[in-house]
Amino acid sequence: MESNQLNSPDFLHKRQAKYTNYCTQKDAVLRSISNTSKTMLMVSNDTGIKRTNICPLIALLQKEGKVGFIGKHFCKVSTNKAGFYISTLKDS
Repeated sequence: MESNQLNSPDFLHKRQAKYTNYCTQKDAVLRSISNTSKTMLMVSNDTGIKRTNICPLIALLQKEGKVGFIGKHFCKVSTNKAGFYISTLKDS
């Protein structure tokens, strides 16, 4: 049997790499809102992740019970009313 890229142990399927990146973004978003409440735009500015990627991550974290919705207040960045989120996990 020939050794090629597909048989190599270092080969990652393109979806595996995408999923790994997604988990990393999820962790970065969770770390960003762990200390203070923030809007999605504030998290985007803090982490460098686009807001369109943060919205589904926040929804997923809410379903998992790791993030809570505080309410709508004026955002310091956009100066508009926006939803504020904070982590519900306790630091050990």
